[in-house]
Amino acid sequence: TVGLVGRLTRDPELRYTAAGEAVCAIRLAVATRTRTDENWEDRPNFFDVSVFGRNGEAAAEHLTKGRR
Repeated sequence: TVGLVGRLTRDPELRYTAAGEAVCAIRLAVATRTRTDENWEDRPNFFDVSVFGRNGEAAAEHLTKGRR
């Protein structure tokens, strides 16, 4: 299990497999804070995430671009 906290970079895309299972594709931007000398710098990391089944349908229904 991986827990990521970030913001959605686009609206979720819901599709169904040939067997009828829901698959929701989302793209997540997560900031990583690193220290360079005396300053802190935020660097974005982007993750492509697939959510399956009823959780995927719920994600597509409730999530939108920019949501946390």
